[in-house]
Amino acid sequence: MKPDYSTPKAAVRSALAAYRSFDSDLVMQTRDFAIDARLFWEDLGIPVEDDQMVETAKALQTSFKRMIEEDGVTDYNGVSTEIIQTEIPKDGFAVVSLRCVPDGGEEMTLRLGLIRTQSGWKLARVPGLDQL
Repeated sequence: MKPDYSTPKAAVRSALAAYRSFDSDLVMQTRDFAIDARLFWEDLGIPVEDDQMVETAKALQTSFKRMIEEDGVTDYNGVSTEIIQTEIPKDGFAVVSLRCVPDGGEEMTLRLGLIRTQSGWKLARVPGLDQL
């Protein structure tokens, strides 16, 4: 399945497919690390120069890739998922609520933040929201 980032729901479905395939390159494509860097610094309330923003994005990308290489891709096989709500509180930002039920486990709901980028909707590390 070719990844589809055209809508927040499609982006979440593509991210789940990437995780379920254990394809680390596809998992990496579900994120935009420049956006993550901007959100990181905004949350801290610290103004930064463009070069610091670029370096932060590189560091976040390297850290995420290293985590995947060392720990593997999170296994969502055997987890039943359903998108139960999509909110778009402001243009270019969405929150997708994803019901997850692991085989034999307890139901939980993840609230995932997504940002619209030039390459479509991407998962973002939004403070106060969950991550895949």
